Amino acid sequence: MAKARSAPKTTYEPSREQVELEKIRQDNHRRGLHKLDQTRTLNQHFIQAEKSSKTQKKLTKIIEERDKNLQFDHFRANPPPRTHVNLFFTSSKLLFFRLVK
Repeated sequence: MAKARSAPKTTYEPSREQVELEKIRQDNHRRGLHKLDQTRTLNQHFIQAEKSSKTQKKLTKIIEERDKNLQFDHFRANPPPRTHVNLFFTSSKLLFFRLVK
């Protein structure tokens, strides 16, 4: 009886396209990690935590102008409403309201 041929090596190996795609994925991942490291290690002079004094002055001026335009407590009830109400029952079991100041 003749010996059966063995399966070709390509049967057990990934295809060339899969290998190339995996290389590209790894390279992209490595580049992404490198860029992430670069952004994390930026020098502090690139990051300004405080705004300039000119900008701060302008912002405070804008906030003051907006505060002037707000109209809190503009309309007031005259006289102001009573704040506390006591409830009690009489002997005839009618409900009465008594306003307490």
